[in-house]
Amino acid sequence: MDRWTRALAAGMTLTTAALLIGCEDTPLTPGEGWTMDVVAQPSVVTLEAGEATATLIATVANDTGVPQSGVSVIFSNAGGELASGSAGVETDGAGRAVDTLTIRDADPDSIEVTASSGALTDTVTVAKSTSTVDNPPVADITATPPTEQVSGQTVVFDGSGSDDPDPGDVITMYRWRITSTNPDPGPERTYEGPGRASIGFPSSGVPAFVNVQNLTVELSVTDDPAAPFRFDHGLPVSYRASITIPYKIVTTSCASNAKPVATIAGADTQTKTGNGQPTVDFQLDGSLSTDAETAIGSYTWSCGNGSAPPPSQPVVTCTYPVDSVTRSYTATLVVRDLGNGAGQCVQTSTQDSVSIVVIP
Repeated sequence: MDRWTRALAAGMTLTTAALLIGCEDTPLTPGEGWTMDVVAQPSVVTLEAGEATATLIATVANDTGVPQSGVSVIFSNAGGELASGSAGVETDGAGRAVDTLTIRDADPDSIEVTASSGALTDTVTVAKSTSTVDNPPVADITATPPTEQVSGQTVVFDGSGSDDPDPGDVITMYRWRITSTNPDPGPERTYEGPGRASIGFPSSGVPAFVNVQNLTVELSVTDDPAAPFRFDHGLPVSYRASITIPYKIVTTSCASNAKPVATIAGADTQTKTGNGQPTVDFQLDGSLSTDAETAIGSYTWSCGNGSAPPPSQPVVTCTYPVDSVTRSYTATLVVRDLGNGAGQCVQTSTQDSVSIVVIP
């Protein structure tokens, strides 16, 4: 073999090796009837210190609507800077390819971003805002005891955890409104003022709860600097945020009733192979769940694929689709006990879960 022939053979060998390497982990190509949708979160950004970012999410699904992983999506932009540059971004297990667009002062006020994969394409627009946004405050309630109290005993509702996300802004006014299914005698329980961050029952001028009743506790807050002045002069106050919580006044304390324990039998990860079938069934057993004082009153299941079996069954069956790639689902169980038998003191367990792996 002469020198030229040896060189040609070596070149062909290298080319073949390169082709073989290039075939490994090749991204999927969208098939006929597949779809792709792209969104920007947020779609309107406010520049801070001359810069802002938006998250771009392109979701690819096959012709039956099942999200597809391992699909390469290329983002292109008419302004700003993409984190991916010109490289493709592969979709994850939820069929999502995620990129980041950074926008600066010099960029256009409106930037168009296009996501492409094979014959699929979709476009989203990110708008730039330089105005200062006055965000509303966030109301928060902490109750002591947390969910219920015995008639005539002390209850405290604390709203001091309410806050304003804007630097320098503070909560200036609080208003409490408490409604009841069986209200105590007297006027409606409404308490308002700049110093009403928390309120106790009983306290000065505030009576205890006497009747057995279900309460709805509403806290409204505002960050308006003029609100205290308007309140002091009998003018209406505009509240910008509210929150409500339920609360119970009961005849018997539930502190001695421990939470039940939810238990799903078997390993934390359970696997099943499709074997050419379109779906597979998993039997989930929650009969090992326990409660220290009473029997289990109810079982609440989630298959982790958007469906829920019939409630209050200790053993259920979940059906999962068999896809062309391995899929994982998280099945969960929550149980409740019987309380004190009079509809009070019902306790809910923490959630138990298992990972369901479906292999093609």
